[in-house]
Amino acid sequence: MLDRRLVRTFVQVVVAIIVHRSRSTGLWLSELGGVLLSPDHGPAGTKRLSNLLLSPKWSSLLIDVFLWNRAKTFVKQLQEAGQPILALWDSCVLEKPESLAGRCDSAR
Repeated sequence: MLDRRLVRTFVQVVVAIIVHRSRSTGLWLSELGGVLLSPDHGPAGTKRLSNLLLSPKWSSLLIDVFLWNRAKTFVKQLQEAGQPILALWDSCVLEKPESLAGRCDSAR
């Protein structure tokens, strides 16, 4: 479904971000390109990363569908085993705190 080179680059990028990120200084795209290949081939690594990010061959929808299908399978397994199904709600991603506060107040 996806080009093998894109998947390989994606995995390398995730590993590089985890290993080399810094809260105080961040991680520049050009630095990340140098980490992907080597400092000597930094521009080529940056180009490879750019090709990954801009590729029309994939979108975040693929990841969303994959994760949703895995979650549905897991829920089905729990139901069949008679286990309780619990879900955590982390509202920090989708809503601003002020919009949630209004919604929570009106629900009381």
